[in-house]
Amino acid sequence: MDSFIQKIAEKDFNLPFFVEITLQDKEFRDEIVIQMISNPDIMVYYHCFYILEMAIARKPEIFYPYWNEISILLDHPNSYHRDFALTLLAGLISADEEKRFNDIEDKYFSLLNDQKFMTALCCLRSLGQIVSSRPDLLPGVMTLLMQHEKATAYPPRQEALFKADVLILMRQNYSRNTIPPVVHTFIERQKTSQSPKTRRLAKALFKDLPIP
Repeated sequence: MDSFIQKIAEKDFNLPFFVEITLQDKEFRDEIVIQMISNPDIMVYYHCFYILEMAIARKPEIFYPYWNEISILLDHPNSYHRDFALTLLAGLISADEEKRFNDIEDKYFSLLNDQKFMTALCCLRSLGQIVSSRPDLLPGVMTLLMQHEKATAYPPRQEALFKADVLILMRQNYSRNTIPPVVHTFIERQKTSQSPKTRRLAKALFKDLPIP
């Protein structure tokens, strides 16, 4: 196993090769999870994350037994590991027949206000997968996002950029016939955002999703 870890640590490691092994071999799968969580070498733990991200996208059900180990990383002091948890749990949500997400949703959503802005964005960008498998969570998620600026510690420029991804999520989840008026009002306000990207998205959405 040590020789495999050395190869995984290489800059140009063979990602598809290791994904296949991880999918086929449970012992190796166990080790990749352990290395992602505990190895201090960034090249090892980041590459193990890449392996797991790609493998979970193909067969989330065989990684569901690692849910608890991965969810613990939501509290990790290293923001990279918090990002890993956000991304991998979103990938596992389609296999979450036991609704384990219910036990961690408060912690998961709290990272929308993480001390690291990029982790907050990672959380936001993972919500598409979450609500795709759990549409019952959509109203609560949208309420959190529309109220985000009230409790944010991010400077106005970052908050404006944050809202661009909120608008992208809205586009993915609402149609002309399903958009609530409160969401429509939120979109309208973003037409005057200080972020050019957010303004463009808001104007396009406002045109495409008028209140029926």
